[in-house]
Amino acid sequence: MVTINKLKILSLLILSGILITPSHIAKAEGIYNVSESDLIKLLEKYKDEEIVLEDGLVLTVGQAINLPIDEGWTIYNENVAEIVDGELVGKSVGSTFVSQQTEDTVYILEVCITEEGISTASYARSNVKNVDRDYYKVFIDPGHGGVDNGAVQNGVLEDEINLQISKKIEAKLKAKGVEVKMSRYDDTYLSLTDRTYMANKEGSDVFVSIHQNSATNSSAKGIETYYYSTRQDSKELATDIQNDLIQATNATDRGVKTANYAVIKTASMSSSLVECGFISNPTEAQNLSSSSYQDKVAEGIVNGIMDYLNNNVILNNSGTQKPGDSTTTETVQTGTVKVSNSLNVRSGAGTNYSVLGSLSNGAKVEIVGTSGSWYKIKYGSGYGYVSKDYVTVSSSSNNSSSNSGSSNSGSSNNTTTTPSTSTTGTIKVNNALNVRSGAGTSYSVIGSLKNGATIEIVETVNSWYKIKFNNGYGYVSKDYVVLQNRSIAENVAMKEGTVVTVALKVRESNNFESDIIGTIAMGEKISVLEDNGEWSKISYKQSNGYILNEYVDFNIA
Repeated sequence: MVTINKLKILSLLILSGILITPSHIAKAEGIYNVSESDLIKLLEKYKDEEIVLEDGLVLTVGQAINLPIDEGWTIYNENVAEIVDGELVGKSVGSTFVSQQTEDTVYILEVCITEEGISTASYARSNVKNVDRDYYKVFIDPGHGGVDNGAVQNGVLEDEINLQISKKIEAKLKAKGVEVKMSRYDDTYLSLTDRTYMANKEGSDVFVSIHQNSATNSSAKGIETYYYSTRQDSKELATDIQNDLIQATNATDRGVKTANYAVIKTASMSSSLVECGFISNPTEAQNLSSSSYQDKVAEGIVNGIMDYLNNNVILNNSGTQKPGDSTTTETVQTGTVKVSNSLNVRSGAGTNYSVLGSLSNGAKVEIVGTSGSWYKIKYGSGYGYVSKDYVTVSSSSNNSSSNSGSSNSGSSNNTTTTPSTSTTGTIKVNNALNVRSGAGTSYSVIGSLKNGATIEIVETVNSWYKIKFNNGYGYVSKDYVVLQNRSIAENVAMKEGTVVTVALKVRESNNFESDIIGTIAMGEKISVLEDNGEWSKISYKQSNGYILNEYVDFNIA
């Protein structure tokens, strides 16, 4: 959020270029890094004043920037920065809050101090890049959150609007087959270093931060999009987003601009920050609170992102798969849907992905790839995924091979097997569930089980259960089995990870509506009992809970 005022605070804070990599950010996450509790203390100090929370900025150790007025500035943590002769000077790596009170308004912004001498040369790269995968990756950052409401005008909280629009962007991108990660999914406070750490760790193709504007003049209106001045790749991204936003909303075009906002300056991929409108303008505040107008905003941003990706990111269809995919097969096939009622089409290869739509029995589909036990199909103007179990392939022109192996054990180099369990499950299908000789649809069908049948599960192999069947064993897809009881053996950790956010929320179940039962601090180790894609079941305080996987690094456990 940018607040236009007579001091023009942000426009006067001209900073030098700097690239922050995850390793540099990790160094900044030390003893002098401000947290949500620090912001709460600061807000309490000014509780009787009107508070404006600005977008955060960056400077280096030893760097000095001029402040608009010599007096009235306060440094929350003087170990990190100090004010000398009207200039803000970085002292040591970390972050702090800077505030100034003018009459009855207090302006607060977070400032990150990084190591001096870090070059920005790595920003001067070609716009076009090749990636070794067959899908795009986008990181969406809903600005502000938690105690940081951002701008508050006309009864509208900026952080809430940011999140609402971001979720619509996420859904629309996923419907196009894009992998989307967000910095927050609920009303959570995140520092600047939290946001950039997560974005850089994901290795996404683009980073887009969503914000709302505010001004002292209630007639100010329109949309503007920002990029960091030395990033030509980001300029193109910002231009595509701005153009498509104006076309989708017919709002006032305030243009594409440069700024030194920390999140777009420190992201290692093409990045932009979008100010979707002025909540200080009564008309725009009402529009931005409307779900239908938010859809237009989201559609414009998505169109801009896709324009940029299509022109600047070259996908390699023989490359790696989405996380959780066991195989990707390049194929052109025709299939026929075989179900009693309808077959869900999902945004990814698993039941944890959102439903894009459905196909009726007998519908023809064009299969363009496979991911484990799912087919990737052409759907609408993009792609979707359907379970292989309900599609009969009628013709093909293959140019590929499968990694499913030939062993009746269902094992392969890409197979993860959990310890044997003694678990009872119930089949949940419309008609019958195929039992196969191995853990994959490439294995032969050795029988079937009707809806409601009870099975004894002895092992878990990726997305399949190994069960006792007749006088031996068989395999059934996890997607159609409801567990009735769980043995102690199931609580054996399948992997460990390290928390990479300030306070990782632990919930009762794997959805955002469930109750929060606690938090885990950054740097703490966690043990995963069951990985469900987006969520993981973990051992927590003599019991179990669920956490979001994207706030855990499983490579540094």
